[in-house]
Amino acid sequence: MDDPAGVAQCKSELGLVAHSEGDFDNAWRHHSESLSVRQQIGDERGIASSLVNLGAVAMERGDYAQAEQLYRESHAISAAIGDRPGVALALNNLGDVATVLGRPAEAKDCYEAGLALQRELGDQGQIAILLNNLGEAALASGDLAEAEDWFQQCHAAADSAGNRWLNAYAHAGLGHVALAAGDLAGARRHQEESLALREAIGDSAGVAASLRSMAALMHAEGSPEEAVTLLAAAAAERERRQIALRPDELRQHEALRGELSALLGAADFDECWIHGHDLDVAAAVRLAGGRAVAVA
Repeated sequence: MDDPAGVAQCKSELGLVAHSEGDFDNAWRHHSESLSVRQQIGDERGIASSLVNLGAVAMERGDYAQAEQLYRESHAISAAIGDRPGVALALNNLGDVATVLGRPAEAKDCYEAGLALQRELGDQGQIAILLNNLGEAALASGDLAEAEDWFQQCHAAADSAGNRWLNAYAHAGLGHVALAAGDLAGARRHQEESLALREAIGDSAGVAASLRSMAALMHAEGSPEEAVTLLAAAAAERERRQIALRPDELRQHEALRGELSALLGAADFDECWIHGHDLDVAAAVRLAGGRAVAVA
């Protein structure tokens, strides 16, 4: 092995590609191999990076206890070697685990600590991500005013950086706040913007999330048949992409599905569900009211 550091980096990149394609078994294998090489050569910064990558795969698999352990190990190593960007990244990831597991106060603490570090470092992309995540934590806590403020800050940061992926998240968050506040017109405006951005940049996971959000909105708007159709279309897209719902998302999905089933009755619900599950994504987006946006 002439260049073990290069081999480890290559395996890490292969793991990231496999992860992006939803091939979590191969992603885990590549990142584990990268970690092994980095441990052999004593690359502490690389070890911390591999642990983060493995934690991200564990999150996708729904093994949140393992993800938390991996993120904590990465945080400890980064802190020990004085790698401040690594510490900030680990704090964000630990906040994500806390959010998923229904610990919003802990998530907020992690995100705020990470945000303070990233502001010192000047990483605008990571700052925008943490602003969005703080919005999610505030929304989970029921503080709509605080959530809206964080999402607006994320929107401004993403807009300034020309980051449409993050902008889509900011609009989705603002749409969730508007829906919770009973502002259906505002919710639709933001969710349509988010869906259009995600469709334009080819964010399949984001499109599925937007369709699920639009299903909740259509239910609130008094269109239960369309809501079921979109909920099923979102489920089908997740199945195709091997995207698992987080526990908090699954609770929301099951609650919405139960409300719609009770409202429509089993026979009508099943008919709409089958139709939505068989619907192609483009048709589902049209039903949701999505529109194309220019690709810069």
